[in-house]
Amino acid sequence: MNQLTLFNQSQTKLKQFPAEQSTTSQQTPTLKLRHYQKSAIAEVYGLIKNGYTNPLIYAPTGSGKTVMATHIAKDAISKSRRVLFLVHRDALIQQTVETLISYGISEEMIGYIKAGYPHATDQQQVIVASIQSLARRDFPNQIGLIIVDEAHTTAFYNDFAKIREAYQHDGRTGAIIIGLTASPWRNKAGEGMKHVGFDCLAVAATITGLIQKGYLAPPRYFGFGGMIDLSQFEIRDGDYKTSQVQNACMAEGFNERIVEEFQKLCSDRTAIAFCSSIEQSRYLAKLLNDAGTNAEHLEGDTPTSVREEMYQRLSSGETRVLCSVGTLTEGFDVKSIGAIILARPTKSVSLYVQICGRGLRSFPGKQDCLILDFADIIKGDGSRKGLGFLSEQPEPTLEPLNQKPDEEIAKKDCPNCGNVVNSLIKICPHCGYEFPESQPQEQDDTYDDLFEEQFGELFDQETQDKVDYLRKEARKRFTNKQPRDRLWELFYKRYGHHLDNNWLFGALFGRQRTDENRKLFLNYLHQTSPVQPPKDDWLQFHLRLEFGNRALEHPSEIPPTRWWEILQINPDADLAMAKEQYRKLAKLIHPDHGGNDEQMKRLNWAFEKAKHRFQTTPTDKP
Repeated sequence: MNQLTLFNQSQTKLKQFPAEQSTTSQQTPTLKLRHYQKSAIAEVYGLIKNGYTNPLIYAPTGSGKTVMATHIAKDAISKSRRVLFLVHRDALIQQTVETLISYGISEEMIGYIKAGYPHATDQQQVIVASIQSLARRDFPNQIGLIIVDEAHTTAFYNDFAKIREAYQHDGRTGAIIIGLTASPWRNKAGEGMKHVGFDCLAVAATITGLIQKGYLAPPRYFGFGGMIDLSQFEIRDGDYKTSQVQNACMAEGFNERIVEEFQKLCSDRTAIAFCSSIEQSRYLAKLLNDAGTNAEHLEGDTPTSVREEMYQRLSSGETRVLCSVGTLTEGFDVKSIGAIILARPTKSVSLYVQICGRGLRSFPGKQDCLILDFADIIKGDGSRKGLGFLSEQPEPTLEPLNQKPDEEIAKKDCPNCGNVVNSLIKICPHCGYEFPESQPQEQDDTYDDLFEEQFGELFDQETQDKVDYLRKEARKRFTNKQPRDRLWELFYKRYGHHLDNNWLFGALFGRQRTDENRKLFLNYLHQTSPVQPPKDDWLQFHLRLEFGNRALEHPSEIPPTRWWEILQINPDADLAMAKEQYRKLAKLIHPDHGGNDEQMKRLNWAFEKAKHRFQTTPTDKP
């Protein structure tokens, strides 16, 4: 379809500029889009063609939202549509203009609505406006497209409703409004992006996807918890009460610990620190300077020229840490920083994602970004649930944010290096610390809380006891690698009648009917089969009992899972090599890289097999 169909819905047109003022000179570099950027733009155009007039584009920090907006703006200009670019921070005015110019929109075509800048004329096709300044002036006419930068904030200014109403699209005339955001989640209960007029959503990319493709640097998490008691904080509009947070973050020893850990972990890195108050930001900067680490404090009314000089010093490494409260959550673009200091607690998903996103931008030689959490934001403190890894954040949505489900990934701190890791990990992938072996715990009755819902039958107490026994016995035999067929004999001896096969549905893996779990179960069946090789119909019977009708085709032709193949080592290697590979693979299957608990369990299974192999006599075969 013609990509410019969306702008043909508006009858507000401008006369073409003379040739010498037209869009792109031959010296201007071509605006090249990544695949996901092209797809998102095409999706937006398709949505508008289907009648939507207020789409929202979600794309993580560092994904190139302004680049996508520039491409859309150029498309609009080529169809003689005038563009209004709305921002809410002064620093974003010049940053936006520089991006527009760098991709072929000439400076003469760009006007401003902002104090201290020349006022836009009727001949300029792109108007970059501060929403605060625009609200106090006459709205520009003949606008066919409005781009709302940082829409999760800009669109919630009271003045945005008046702007939206003034340019409301009725299906034939008015302006298309396109929002851009990296964090469409609002703190306030019942408040979502749909409440400010956005009527559809285009997801350009995810943080995990961008990390996997190398567009973002992977984060590494370090937790220094226990210094703040989160249970004492009141919740106001979805986040902790400001005054309580500020008092806690100025407690004796809190900021001193930040300085100590930063100097220990980040001797060769620059960082930005997010504080709870100007008082804390200034104090932390002073402590860092006193300890020999060059630091500066930045606040909201710091002049743009001074701010840019600070950014230059941070970029060059002359300044090691830039401290602020909320000034750096949007519009900050120093790609080289290697650490984020979380020097305050928050329950805000949006704020957490914005803060961490400042450090994930890729840069030559940058391998990762350290997230230093001094306020139990990631893991929680037992009284309050943490927000988790970046890959665990809620799906982008126009709806109000619901509370995170309880099945978040459990985490623990490495006592040697401080990294926050999946609680299933046996060896810290970062420093090699080996966690003590924990005693396996028998699963309690809560494991089967969903069984009645899955199976669809309500049991009397006598039958429920039989079901519980059978399912616990099935799990015990799986753990101990005992033959599964004995279940039928054991049940008959205990109760004097045959079991109902349906009672075994999901006994081992519950709702986690993943390919990884199917392979683990198949491996168990191969090991405990009464005949070798196992028969297809026997394998299919047990696979269907556990996973339902969706079983594997010709399971007998699928070779058993071999531990050395999972660890990617030779079966005749040694334990040191197995540990080294475990660390390497555990890092690769971190949730931020697209990994999950099932892959971690599979890796742990392989490592346990390796330990058993290398701790037995050399004559033992794998």
